[in-house]
Amino acid sequence: MSVSSRQRGIQLWWGSMDALIIALYVSGSFRMGDIPYWEDLKRIIVLATEHSDMALWLGLGSWVLHVSLIVSSILFLTGARSAVYLALVQSPFRLLILPSIPLSLFWSSELSHSVPWLFFLLGMITEFVKVSSLVWLLKNYK
Repeated sequence: MSVSSRQRGIQLWWGSMDALIIALYVSGSFRMGDIPYWEDLKRIIVLATEHSDMALWLGLGSWVLHVSLIVSSILFLTGARSAVYLALVQSPFRLLILPSIPLSLFWSSELSHSVPWLFFLLGMITEFVKVSSLVWLLKNYK
């Protein structure tokens, strides 16, 4: 399977964005003295017992999305075509939970709380760009 430098660049870009999100998450967990992923899973279960099944499903959905980022990052960075399919499945959930480009790097948390619609709009734009580039990849695989 022949891959152009443009295709490889797109794969590396999205793989590195997922890797960056994972790195930010893991470093944040360690700074708080937590074990990444494990502590969150325990908190989700406690939250669900205190509130409702909806809290469990929302928490587990977010947790599964985060874990799937590890897989998609590895797949993109290794150039696997299956990364595109996984990223397309992740996309609707990323709109609600976690944009593909970590906008927090470019946007102060103070501003994101005062203008949340703009933060959401930027997330929508990044997802549109990502999905467009993934569709382009699928059309141009040989």
